[in-house]
Amino acid sequence: MYVHIDRWRSKPLSGSYPYVYLDGIYLKRNGGGEYENVSVLLAPAVTEEGYREVIGTSEGMKEDQESRLTFLRDLKTRGMKGTRLFVGDKCRYSRTGSTSAAWCISTGTCSRPRQVPG
Repeated sequence: MYVHIDRWRSKPLSGSYPYVYLDGIYLKRNGGGEYENVSVLLAPAVTEEGYREVIGTSEGMKEDQESRLTFLRDLKTRGMKGTRLFVGDKCRYSRTGSTSAAWCISTGTCSRPRQVPG
């Protein structure tokens, strides 16, 4: 089963994803009789045609900026492009203003982050 999951996690992304939502959830994982908390980062997106698609997941020990940056770099390497809006916990980032870490990774242009009202 893990072979199929790893294959899906590494498949190239094609097309544009104008809207990407970034979120993380915590799950309990059983490893050899021991339970531990595991953070799973998710990236559901909307395609140019308006269809929803989960374009990536990443498993880690915590949901922090470093984990998100690594996850976003992987999505960019796999071909994520055309993103106009990233939506995450309590904030939205768009290409019209200064940008978040997500926008920096997506476009390669970084400036001071700012929260977009609304």
